[in-house]
Amino acid sequence: MESKRNWRLRYWIIGGYTVPVLALLVSAGMTIVNINQQAIAIQQIVSAMNDLNIAARETASGISQIRSGTKQLNESAQTLKATIQSLNP
Repeated sequence: MESKRNWRLRYWIIGGYTVPVLALLVSAGMTIVNINQQAIAIQQIVSAMNDLNIAARETASGISQIRSGTKQLNESAQTLKATIQSLNP
């Protein structure tokens, strides 16, 4: 009889902890999935930031080339203007 009572007590204790332990395991698994998703999202953000950095450098380079071309065009216009003025006294 004592053995049966101990068995029932053990069953009640084990049964009482089964659901919380399973919930804890499920929660831990979901946390791991969430962490993995966040790591992927961070990698995508870093990649996007690198792409933006490359685009910004290319834009800066293009602006520099435009400035240089504008300066050369202005110098050519001044030279042409001086030439035309020297031909028309």
